[in-house]
Amino acid sequence: MFQYAAALALAKKHNTHVEFDLTLLNDKTPYSDKVYRTFELGVFNLKINLAEEKIIQYYNPERGSIFKRIKNKITKAIQRPIVYIEKTHRFDEDFFLLPDNSCIVGAFQSEKYFLAIADSVKRAFEFAVAFPKNILELADRIENCNSVCIHVRRGDYVTNNLYRDLLGAMSAEYYMQAFGFVTGVAENAEIFIFSDDIEWCKSNLFFKQAVTYVGDVLAESNYQAELFLMSKCRHFVISNSTFGWWGAWLSSCEGKLVVAPKKWFKNGSKDGEDIVPKNWISI
Repeated sequence: MFQYAAALALAKKHNTHVEFDLTLLNDKTPYSDKVYRTFELGVFNLKINLAEEKIIQYYNPERGSIFKRIKNKITKAIQRPIVYIEKTHRFDEDFFLLPDNSCIVGAFQSEKYFLAIADSVKRAFEFAVAFPKNILELADRIENCNSVCIHVRRGDYVTNNLYRDLLGAMSAEYYMQAFGFVTGVAENAEIFIFSDDIEWCKSNLFFKQAVTYVGDVLAESNYQAELFLMSKCRHFVISNSTFGWWGAWLSSCEGKLVVAPKKWFKNGSKDGEDIVPKNWISI
């Protein structure tokens, strides 16, 4: 979602469109600690243009047969295609100096890339799927109470060596401390917990307020529905997860309060300062 939002901002500057290269996403070559993802932007109200193979090869001359690779390298040497590779997790203001027909590679995890077109991004990320009755009823309930979303990401942050060392799961102390900031504006709050480890939440997080474990209501994993329901909440405590980040960012509730981890990365070599918007609370 961050990648598309950043690309959309650059495309709007040049009055053009975004094309997707799914090569890396579709690569299921097994290696240690790889977590496979699927392309799911099709659930949103945005147009998906897949790049043609010849376009992909133009920017990546190492693909294809020996003949094609030689041809692509010659083409690249003559035409000099622009391939921008993100160097750090910090916002790069030079990003918007890129010309049309650029290939961008990176995570682009900062709203600074697309804040100027925030309304367009929110329209693009409106859901184009029909949710069942129980989801819509829960959404209505969330919208009509002083709802607080608590997003707890564990899963691969605990079981996967790469993500455990890079990001790591937030502690129970963090969630309870973060919720303390919300209670000042969330009188008579009703808590909605979104997590890939509901049992851990039940055993480690204790609130005086009413709590709904959304995973129990859904009965089965449904990330589309969870993001949709998160976006309906009024206030947020999120983990160091871009899934929770987007749930909070997409919320249109006036006066919303979002609390996020100040130290996004467990690995101190990574700088996550530009990930959390300035109008959110970082602890």
